[in-house]
Amino acid sequence: MAKIPGPRQFARYLYDMRAFIGIVVALFLLSAAIGYMVPAASPEATSALLSGLQDKAESLSGQSPPAMMLGIFANNAVGSLMALLLGLIAGLFPLFFVASNGMVIGIMLEIVVEKLGAAGGATVFAAGILPHGVLELPAVLISTAIGLKLGYAALRTLLKGDGRVAAELKDGLLIFLFWLVPILFLAAFIETFVTGAILAYFVQAPLFK
Repeated sequence: MAKIPGPRQFARYLYDMRAFIGIVVALFLLSAAIGYMVPAASPEATSALLSGLQDKAESLSGQSPPAMMLGIFANNAVGSLMALLLGLIAGLFPLFFVASNGMVIGIMLEIVVEKLGAAGGATVFAAGILPHGVLELPAVLISTAIGLKLGYAALRTLLKGDGRVAAELKDGLLIFLFWLVPILFLAAFIETFVTGAILAYFVQAPLFK
């Protein structure tokens, strides 16, 4: 039976893969910066992205809060798991996954700033991201870093035969199931029941009328 990783094992695992986490975080920030410039450079791409996000939002909006929470959780958990597992294919999918998410964040920030100004836009953006994002974003990025680490192990196995793919996959899945999934579930709860209320307050505030 697999041993459940405790807090020390979780911390050690993150420390041991700090290089992969650093790569993922750097790519995310770079992609967000690029995404911030996309609306001005390519309005068509922005419109397509917003249309896709609106479709997702509409698919959840008619549901009860618990169903909405489960939908958000499932979307984030499945995406993160795919980024982890498909990392075995040379780590390409995790890189694409984190880059696309960074682009979305950057584009949304630019749109909000354009509509509300720098101070108002940054405030509303932070209100809509931070309550759940402080949990969701690290969990997604760690999942992606695990996928990148698996891709590296698979490549080493292919080239040198010493990548320990099975052991790396087992360790990564244990971390994902016992640490990252609960974090994503809590983030989905906060996004549903806390973030929405905060955003409603800001939208109704005179500053943003």
